[in-house]
Amino acid sequence: MNHPRRFFAAALLLASLGACAPQQDSSGANTAPPLTTSTGVRIEGAELREGLSGGEDGVLYLTLTNTGETEVKLLGGRTPVAREIVPMRDHSAGGTLEPTLAPGEELAFKPGGHHLMLIDLKRPPEVGEKIDVTLNFAPGGEVTLNVPVNAY
Repeated sequence: MNHPRRFFAAALLLASLGACAPQQDSSGANTAPPLTTSTGVRIEGAELREGLSGGEDGVLYLTLTNTGETEVKLLGGRTPVAREIVPMRDHSAGGTLEPTLAPGEELAFKPGGHHLMLIDLKRPPEVGEKIDVTLNFAPGGEVTLNVPVNAY
């Protein structure tokens, strides 16, 4: 019979579908699937937070890990729902951030810490939707992720 072959094909299909599905971080939030850029920057746990009533800015959280062999700088980014995306320091330090990752270095943009600010929202992101976010690295150019929006 062909049962082992059918089982293998079914298992392979399920595994490939799971790789495309949204991920969940340790808090249970939906996040974009992990992605590695051409220069070896791994992007994990990407999530936007819903826009607050009357808010002018939004926020993007994610973790960057430089798995490559050269230093990489995050220059910023863009999205259709805001004028620009700017790396920001944690609230206690304030101001913008010019993150450079050495080979092997990791940088987390997370609540209460460094974050990626969506400046001048054109409309507030809504829970459950997914929004394209393009990040710009030097070297490495641009990479686009489809990022889910979670509640605050």
